[in-house]
Amino acid sequence: MRALLNGLERDTAGPSPQPWRLERGRPDLTGMEGRVLHEGQMESGPRFSLFQTADALVLLCGRELRIEADRMGGTGRAIVAPGSETLLTGQAGVFMVSAALDSMGQQLVHAAALARPGGAGAILLAAPSGAGKTTTSLALAQQGFGLMSDDGAVLCPGAGRVAVWGLPRRPKVHRATAALLPALAAGLLGDWDVAGEQPLDPARISGLRIAPPGLVLPLEALVWLGARRAGTTRCVPMGRDVFLAGFAVDNLNRGVAGVPEHQLRRFEAISRAVGHAPTYELQIGDQLADAGEALMRGVDQA
Repeated sequence: MRALLNGLERDTAGPSPQPWRLERGRPDLTGMEGRVLHEGQMESGPRFSLFQTADALVLLCGRELRIEADRMGGTGRAIVAPGSETLLTGQAGVFMVSAALDSMGQQLVHAAALARPGGAGAILLAAPSGAGKTTTSLALAQQGFGLMSDDGAVLCPGAGRVAVWGLPRRPKVHRATAALLPALAAGLLGDWDVAGEQPLDPARISGLRIAPPGLVLPLEALVWLGARRAGTTRCVPMGRDVFLAGFAVDNLNRGVAGVPEHQLRRFEAISRAVGHAPTYELQIGDQLADAGEALMRGVDQA
């Protein structure tokens, strides 16, 4: 986590921000004055509160974790209680990375990112959790696409363009994915957890193309992973408005006080990307093996 936060800046102008600070200790519960944006339950862990003060965006998980993101200076800190460090590997860690990126004018979105075979562009593959992004992106990486990320992509708006890079992380694959793609067995790292998942090391899998870490590419196309279909896989044009609606719903949260300003900035980045690149729907057929050919045929014909 420390190495990731210290190296987040990609393709941006101006001086690099100071690294975020990670500290062990009991989080301070003072300085709670601010507007509550959201309250809820972590996937695994304590309840949390997200609130906004005059100077920072703060995520508080009881006496176990406090993350403060400076709203102006691009810096922040996380204070985690001894024994609760695993909280940083889940939703809280994603919040910290997202806040750091937001302060640099970049936005983390829930999507897979793939480098086009033989080209200089990136394709974003979007869909809600559980729809098959990891399975499809790994299959495409076996078919000549460069895997930049299976689940977390970063939008970097620039003058007249939108660029993309993939958040470095090891994919977690489900048993069903491993059954569909037998070559993944060489990269499995442990035992199946209660959700039927385990981490995967793509570098250990022969024939799987992995993009260099930190690779930044111009956005070439936005692809929504649609419902499965009988027969061959196809990639068809999709209305920008339909794509924007689905992508926004999957990436934005509405708090108790409405849509927070940092979520509005994410929506602006998403809208810019949808206005910049063509949009498609990929409908996987009976076999994953024809996904790459169908994707490139659909993008090239349009």
